[in-house]
Amino acid sequence: MKLDWRNLLLGLIGLGMIGFVVLPSALYSIGNWTAPESPAPVTAPLPPLLHAAIWARANGRGEPHVEPLTPWSLFGFVTCNLAAEPRSQAQAKEARVRCLEDQAGVILAGEVSRLYTTTLLGTPRYPLSQVATMARLTREWDVDTLLSTVAAKSPFGQHKWIGIDQAGQAFFGKQPGQLTAAEAALLSVQIPNPSPQDPWCHPERARTQRDVVLKKMQNNGALTADSLQSAVNAPLGVTPGECSPR
Repeated sequence: MKLDWRNLLLGLIGLGMIGFVVLPSALYSIGNWTAPESPAPVTAPLPPLLHAAIWARANGRGEPHVEPLTPWSLFGFVTCNLAAEPRSQAQAKEARVRCLEDQAGVILAGEVSRLYTTTLLGTPRYPLSQVATMARLTREWDVDTLLSTVAAKSPFGQHKWIGIDQAGQAFFGKQPGQLTAAEAALLSVQIPNPSPQDPWCHPERARTQRDVVLKKMQNNGALTADSLQSAVNAPLGVTPGECSPR
């Protein structure tokens, strides 16, 4: 019997494609079995400028919203990023930004998930549990709850102050509701990795990232053209401090 290499190759490709589609579903199910209970949500509403800044920092477009994370949307996100790989560095970066634009709610869920699964860091359960928790949060929480929880539980600055209340006092001597658009944007860029954007240690980098968020806020309708220009021209305005991490 003569072996038909063409049919064999097509069969192997078909099996590979089936496996690539089935694998996310399998990992998703395993993660649900191993994930801890859903974290407790923070439901206190955010001031509007902070709400808009954190949404913009997550690459959100338009009105804040969250789409449920499913095995199929995860598969689409992975393939979207893989398609960006063969391009030049600038084109790949632009393509990945487009991949992220529709995933802002999922990104926020991932940040909440990361905050609550750190005890599993370094174990085989960690990546599966994180993805499963993300998926659960996109189904069970609305975007306002995700935004409020990220703001209340994230670390800020080199000293890792927890939550927007501590951060607002430390950097500006203000309550969250008193922050300007520029100040809200400056705090938002420290999520989820505060140290590289700490305005005491890296003022120029922090200002550059702040201005990126401000422009996204204006694109989303949270700022007028005049208020954007005023915010971009504003100094960092942080209280005096030194770059001396604990």
